[in-house]
Amino acid sequence: VILNSCVVRQSAEDKVLDKLSNLKALKRNRPDVILALTGCMVDSKIDELKSSLPHVDFFLKPQSFDD
Repeated sequence: VILNSCVVRQSAEDKVLDKLSNLKALKRNRPDVILALTGCMVDSKIDELKSSLPHVDFFLKPQSFDD
């Protein structure tokens, strides 16, 4: 599961965090599921996100993708 976070407003950030919270149960029940978060939210808050979302497998900054 890949979530692309384009957060300009706090409400958009809250929606992404809520979705990731809901996916925590999926990850618990199906540890084979891979969760990834990408987008500008990751770029600005990667350390905070890694510590608060340990069930997410990958945090990908937008600049980590090649054209």
